[in-house]
Amino acid sequence: MKECEHIIQILEQAKVAAKKEDSIKLKELSDESIHSTTIYNDEDNALVAVIIYTLSKIVERGKRYYKENYKNYLNKYIEIIDDALRHLKKGDNKKFRKNIISMIKAKGISNDIKKHLEDLFRKAKINKASRVYEHGVSMEKTAKLLGISQWELAEYTGQTRISEMKQGKTIDVKERIKLAMEIFG
Repeated sequence: MKECEHIIQILEQAKVAAKKEDSIKLKELSDESIHSTTIYNDEDNALVAVIIYTLSKIVERGKRYYKENYKNYLNKYIEIIDDALRHLKKGDNKKFRKNIISMIKAKGISNDIKKHLEDLFRKAKINKASRVYEHGVSMEKTAKLLGISQWELAEYTGQTRISEMKQGKTIDVKERIKLAMEIFG
């Protein structure tokens, strides 16, 4: 794990935002994690971005979609975040990842909504992968980092037209170095 303190900070803020049912703040925190993912090529930041984005969608759809189970799902995910934070603070990265993956696999959630939540996480992975790709990370590396296929990423970026945008183009290493030298030189 490359940015433990940053991930702790993001998860603590996400927990507060989830309790306040603030989907906009959750999306902002997800985007912040994506920015760190692109800088450090860090899978843990990518996982955090996906769970926070999915949590924002759960909050956004809230009672209207999940009805009486909404508060139970929200509380379940806040508990998982608490456990993940506890493991991170102890330096147990393995248990941290296990907690995050249990959230993504919708463990402990009733079967009637489990398939929906798994689909929501899958779409969140693809959405967040497109944001990483938009930052200039190659499609292959992005797909591998977020655990999706290049095909899924290509299909999504083709629909969103990200691949046609100038900032959606991957910059080769020499141009990245030149750009960095211009910025910091």
